[in-house]
Formats: sequence, C-alpha cells, structure tokens
Amino acid sequence: PSARPVAGPPAAPAGLSPAMAIDEPPTSGPKVPSDGPSRARVLVAGAVGVGFLVFGAFAVLRPGDDADVDLDATETTVNSSSSTPNSNSNLTPAVLPAPTSDVAITVPPGADATRMIPASAVVDEVPTWTESTIDVPAPLDGLVAPTEMVVLTSDRLLERIDLPSGRVRSLNVADWAPNLKLALTDDAIVIHDTRYVAIIRDDEPIDLFEVPNGVLLLESWPGTRSLVVTSTGSTGEPGRFVMSTDDGSLQPVTADVSEALLFGAGNFLSTGDLLVNRPGGVYAIGPDQVARRISEGDLLAVGRNHYAIEACDESLQCEQSVVAAGTGVAVPALAGPTTRLGVVDPSTRIAPDGRSLVATDPTRDTGYRQIIDLATGSRVEVGRLSDLFYPDAWAADGSGLFVEDGGVVRFHARDTGEVVALDGIGVVESMRVRPGLS
Repeated sequence: PSARPVAGPPAAPAGLSPAMAIDEPPTSGPKVPSDGPSRARVLVAGAVGVGFLVFGAFAVLRPGDDADVDLDATETTVNSSSSTPNSNSNLTPAVLPAPTSDVAITVPPGADATRMIPASAVVDEVPTWTESTIDVPAPLDGLVAPTEMVVLTSDRLLERIDLPSGRVRSLNVADWAPNLKLALTDDAIVIHDTRYVAIIRDDEPIDLFEVPNGVLLLESWPGTRSLVVTSTGSTGEPGRFVMSTDDGSLQPVTADVSEALLFGAGNFLSTGDLLVNRPGGVYAIGPDQVARRISEGDLLAVGRNHYAIEACDESLQCEQSVVAAGTGVAVPALAGPTTRLGVVDPSTRIAPDGRSLVATDPTRDTGYRQIIDLATGSRVEVGRLSDLFYPDAWAADGSGLFVEDGGVVRFHARDTGEVVALDGIGVVESMRVRPGLS
C-alpha cells in the first residue's frame, strides 16, 4: 500500500498559541543541546525529498519551496511534555555520529490545516482510555506469552487489545486528522499524519512533534527511544532521519543505514541491530550506526530474536540455519528461497520462538504470504497482508500470525492451520502487534 499524496504542503496545526509559533532560525552561534523536553517549544526540522515506489504504488508528498534552514543551527518541536525528562530509563536513545556536513532543510509554506493533527487535540493531555472486554476465541485464549495488539479503526478509535485476557482500552482520536497512521515503539504508541507525530505513553502527557517536510513512513528503531522517519521534499533525494521520541529532535542517518531501509522499513532485531546483506557477508548496524560483520553467509530473514542465513562452501553446497541473536546458537533450517535479487523483504519475519517464518508466496502476486516451518519446510497459506511495512504480527509466543483482512483481524494458528476472527474491535484500518506486559 502507498501513502496518500498530500494536496498541498502542510501548515502549522490549528490551536497553536503565539508562544508555540515556529521560531526564526538563529543567524549565528552554535546549537545548544536540549536538556530534555520542554513545554510549548517548537522544533523545526524537516527532510530532503524522496520519490519512490512501494510494491508498485507510487507515494509522493508535495514539497515546499521556502528558504533552506541549517539543521545544525535549528531545532524543531511542537512539544507538549513537561520539563522533566521521561522517567522510563530501561531504553536508551540511539547514539548517532555527528553529521559530516550541513543538511539543508526545506520548510514548506502553509496548507490545509484540517489534514493535520491539531495541537489543541493532544497538547498537555494525558490519554483517557475507556475500558471494555471482548471474548477471546480459542486458540488465542491459550497464548502462553502476553501479546498486545494495537489497532486504528474506521471510526477513529485507537484500541489496545491485551491477549489472552481480552482487555480493551480505547482512545477516541476522531478529532485529530482524517488520515492517521500507526506505529509502535518498545514503550509508546505513535500516531502520525503527513506532518505531525504524536507520542502516546501511559499516564504521561501526549507529545506532539512536527516534521515540516512531511512524514511518509515511520518505523521504530527497537531498543532505543527513537523512530526512523522517511520524509520527502523538493530535491528528489532520500530524506531519512532518526527522531527522538523524548524531545522530537531529528538527526540524519548514515548512508549505510539509509540504504538498509527498504521502502522505509528495516530488518531490525529487538536489540537495535539493523541487519543487512553486503559483499562479504551479513552485517549488523547498531544504534551507533557502526557496522560489524556477524556472518560470512547471506541473510534470509530477521525476527525479533533470530535471523536466518545461508552459507555455501567452495563447491556451492549450501546450508541454511536460524541463529539466536542473544546466544549465537545456530540450528539447521529449511526456509527455501526468501530473497529476490539479494533483497531481504522486511515483511519476511521469523517468529519470536525461531520455529517458523512468514514469507512471500512465490507462486502468487505480491503481498500473499505463507508460514514456513523451519524444521520441516512445510508451508501454510495466510492470505495477503494489507500492510507491508514491517508487519511483525506474530503472537509473542510464536503460535500464530495476525492478519488484517477487509477490516477484520484473523489469527492463523501455526501448528493446526486454524483461522479464527477476533470480533468486537470494530473495522480495523491499521494494526500493529508487540509483546504485552505480564
């Protein structure tokens, strides 16, 4: 699926007070790092443009053409959080190298503010969730690892479904914008439109950050309090940045990281390593954006906790294996062909327990998937995934895969092939899944 084109360059959200207006960039002097998030600041940062193809669907955000702004001299935020840094300390920000040169930022002129998340809808608000429950059918009621499903529905409810308990927490976001997208980090829910990014955490004010050159795609960088942002602007060049979910600051990524993001999505482990195929083997790029070789084979697939490789000897006798990222222990695998022209599709994901993976069905059109048993090589059809960007939709125990089909969430049980629908959550437009809390 592709992001929808924007009718015109976006404007500042409705409801901003004069104190939250975009500041003029300083004309001189060094950039002073922020000590933490502050109330009523505006961070102005953007990205140079990219026009690209996503599984045959062309997605373009209309660029702006105002004067360039030096990223080193300007910070952006439309921020609503308190002046105290976030207290969640189990995650650390991505450590990025200093930019080697100035980055030109194009700040677009105003556009239809009704397309944007209004600051008045989120600034200073602590989310007020309403609670309910749904009936959880077998085999979902027997999950042995808690799983959280987060969905956006057609009537603009953000819903968090805890499984196997069936607890549902709902937040009405109907007043935010008509074209919202959903992403998840390790500790937050991210809602964005084509310009603004809202960070939602339990019992904390919602943060609202701005990316003036537009948001095309967002993905979490696991293991860090940050997102990878793909933007597009006026030059036609890729615009990819890492955004802090604490203060909204943007920093450019290295060329290696940018090239490793296929259609804005990457083959990340939960540790924060981004895995890539390059001449000489498989490389892991850490949050510090420094690469290291981890295998001399070829990368086949990645999951939260595992990666699959194929290694060949001098006579071209090849073996496949699945490697546990935490221990390095490898076991033989029968994955079959999972890459095309050496490209590892980020939607080809290994189950959390390492026993199976979901991959493209080579006999059907793009988007159709199969669950492959890595011990036997047997395959089970799971239909077509409607969202191809990083759909790590495995249950946390690896027992099956969640697929959204025509607004209905269906669970495909891995071992039995049984398919059950999850009722009582409305018509689903977007879905993400992550391990839940025990």
